[in-house]
Amino acid sequence: MAKKIIERRTLSNEDLRKLCTQNNWYTCGNNEEYGKMLRLANECKNVDAEVILTIAENILRHSDTEYPLESICFEIGRACNSFFSIERS
Repeated sequence: MAKKIIERRTLSNEDLRKLCTQNNWYTCGNNEEYGKMLRLANECKNVDAEVILTIAENILRHSDTEYPLESICFEIGRACNSFFSIERS
């Protein structure tokens, strides 16, 4: 029986908010922009690399930080929760 592992990543708006607070990110955005970014993370069914990049670019645009984009992506990835399931065929 062949098996395939499937990973699904989630990111709560609370975890993303904590990450931004801890790193002093999103200090140049307004409440509406910040809320929209948090909802994107929270409502996403699977936070893949493209979603992480989208969030990281948004954070970088609205932050006065020296973190490079790749480091922001890494930190967002670490804040995600991963769930695994086995698909049997």
